[in-house]
Amino acid sequence: MLHELLLALSGHPSPLFPPEPPDPALPSPFSPAESALLASLAKLGHTHRQLRALIPTVCSSHPSIICRAVAAAIFSSQLAAFQQRVLDVERRILVRDAGSVYGYQTVPLSGIVAQFDEWTRKMQWLWELMQLMLPPGSKGDASMPKGASYHSGNHITGPRLINKLREDAHTGYPDLAQCALELTTVAETTWLRQLLSWVLYGRLPVFGAEDFFIQPRTPVEESSGHIDAEFVLRSKLLPDFVSAATASSLLFIGRSLNHVRARASELAALSSSKRYSPPEVGLPFTHVSHLSAFSFPITVASFSSAVAAMRVSLSQSTLQQLLPLEKILEILSILREYSLLGRGEFAVALVAAADEHLASRGQPSGALYDEKGSSKLESVVSKNGEVAAVLSRTWTTLLAFNNHDDIADDNLDLARELVRLNISKSSSPPLTFVSRNSKSSDNRPVSEISFNDFLFGTATQLSLHVTPPLDLFLVPSDLEVYSYMHAYLLSIRRGHLHLTGLWKTSPLRREHPSPLGPPISSTSYGAARLAKRRFRSNERAKKMRRIWATVSAASFTLAELGEYLQREVVSGSWESFGAWLQDGIQRPSSSSSASSSTSSSIDANIKVDMRAAAGHEEGDKLSLPPARTDCPTTRTQSHDPELLSQAHTTYLTHLAQNLFLTSRPFLTQLRTFLHHADQIVHLTTRLQHTWTALDLSTDDGIIDAFADHAAEELEFFTQLQQSAAQAARDIGLLVGILRDIDTHRSRGGVGRVGGGVVHRMGEMEALRNTFLPWNGGGVDRLLMKLDFGGLEEDWVQ
Repeated sequence: MLHELLLALSGHPSPLFPPEPPDPALPSPFSPAESALLASLAKLGHTHRQLRALIPTVCSSHPSIICRAVAAAIFSSQLAAFQQRVLDVERRILVRDAGSVYGYQTVPLSGIVAQFDEWTRKMQWLWELMQLMLPPGSKGDASMPKGASYHSGNHITGPRLINKLREDAHTGYPDLAQCALELTTVAETTWLRQLLSWVLYGRLPVFGAEDFFIQPRTPVEESSGHIDAEFVLRSKLLPDFVSAATASSLLFIGRSLNHVRARASELAALSSSKRYSPPEVGLPFTHVSHLSAFSFPITVASFSSAVAAMRVSLSQSTLQQLLPLEKILEILSILREYSLLGRGEFAVALVAAADEHLASRGQPSGALYDEKGSSKLESVVSKNGEVAAVLSRTWTTLLAFNNHDDIADDNLDLARELVRLNISKSSSPPLTFVSRNSKSSDNRPVSEISFNDFLFGTATQLSLHVTPPLDLFLVPSDLEVYSYMHAYLLSIRRGHLHLTGLWKTSPLRREHPSPLGPPISSTSYGAARLAKRRFRSNERAKKMRRIWATVSAASFTLAELGEYLQREVVSGSWESFGAWLQDGIQRPSSSSSASSSTSSSIDANIKVDMRAAAGHEEGDKLSLPPARTDCPTTRTQSHDPELLSQAHTTYLTHLAQNLFLTSRPFLTQLRTFLHHADQIVHLTTRLQHTWTALDLSTDDGIIDAFADHAAEELEFFTQLQQSAAQAARDIGLLVGILRDIDTHRSRGGVGRVGGGVVHRMGEMEALRNTFLPWNGGGVDRLLMKLDFGGLEEDWVQ
């Protein structure tokens, strides 16, 4: 019986424990006490046998390499330890150990059960763990929990298994904790081996790639346009010890190595002139040293610290040559000058070229929308070539006004190569700005409130052609934000230019042509005709007086709003971001004069055309703030590209907040106001043409038989009065919304970037690598100007 009992515990079938329960009608050869003891051993042996049957299935068919490794570890360590316990019990019985064999050579059954008592709970836990890892459709699949799911099937993923093992290590049972820690070490080691190919060479793991948290984007994501980069981050496949910021750093490291490998020929040429070690040679040893220093289980702090160290080493050894900070500053200056309209003449030239194009098509710029504000020009501008031709004429205009001694010449040449103006794709993903202080759940896409159809009547966007390795810093989503900001700022500037253009129309502002003079005016005929023309001019001036008041108020509103957004918000944000960027340029010791001259030349070449803040006159151009001269002479650490990208994202987020792009009521009301301003411009121009035709028919007898100018005058003036009243109402609503924004806007919540590497540096270095964005001081100054101009909410009354 003891032989059969030990064989059953070893996982072999035994007649002592038949698979089918015995017939209760037959007498049992065991007493009730013996049956109870044997039942526990029978369950233990049955669980052991089932585990040995399931492990080969998991090791051969599970898609996760981590699950396969854990299953193999269960077989090689846990079940081997249990088998060794069976052999130890057998050896004690054979040598007649006093702890197992009692008097008269008897072996108590309770003693054997006691020696396997600690394995009952452990075997049950291993069985439940194997049930989680069991592939669907396998034998025993019916016991799989419903919650176990895989992103490509009904499997548990490797990261979820790691998380479960880490949780089970804290159940309170020492035996289970020890077993869970051993399996956790195996699982985390396997996961780190998967990670090695990514952080060493930028390649996805060959085996178990679908279980890795970094994966290539799917065809559906590529066609929809919702995913920007070639590789995407699957947050559901992240273990608990990997934070979101650390995962982003890992994605950045692999993408950087991909770019380095893609430009292997250029780096080889660079290594011939400089002492440069290719990443496949030098970086693996550095990265392996960081990953091999872990103690299991891995903690969040230790893993984040190791990844931050790898990121810094990659930046210092390779990315300084692949993507220098000066190149990033050059691209940012292009975005500042042209996307954010820091170069004012670009906006003026672009609006003028677009109006000229519409005029050549017979479409006045103010007639692009119907009464509901919908575009009526979808079939007029339908080719990218026509839109690109408008941008080309804009560059020609800028070159004509360009001063060849200006430092911005290089920026203009680079902008002509990189800046694109094309028709916006209708399948673009929705753009959403979330207020960092908003407590509401209204996170609907603001791209529904578009401003990109004011220029041509059809949706267009100004984009930047980004080539590798700049996509490590700028992603398409950032460029979409810049395109939206450009359309938003340009629509305000365009509306102001069109309204002020009405004052340049001579027949609208004074009697044109001039009144009759002597000797004709001295005759009775001349005096009567002069009196008639003077009466007509006075009547028209009285009718247009309220219209001109509305035009003046609308022009003043757009001028002050545009000045606030450009001179205070955009310039203030860029000055803050530019100062932080300037501190990132590496400064060697003062003993190197060559490096000193290089630094000074960098300062001269990264000058950006920014309009001065309040107090600067005549459009003085500002450069990035100069580097501090009171800092230590030792070499300081440069901002790595990922830290720059994070800071740039924070910069865009705060800029969108301060540009009111998180306020849907403001954007909606501003678009309505700009539409009514366009209607005023269009109807005023049409009314002036009608008056000219009426004057010709009345004074000179030139009559158009196919037009009823009197009816057109009445129709246009009625519509003009309605548009002026709506524009006046829009001004009051805009001021009211701005008051609400000023009341509810918080003065705190300054964002910070760079905390992932702060704990590895001193206080001064941590402060230098922490980006503090410009938070703004509210809109009270803008409201004061609008109030000074008499634009109260009830100013119409």
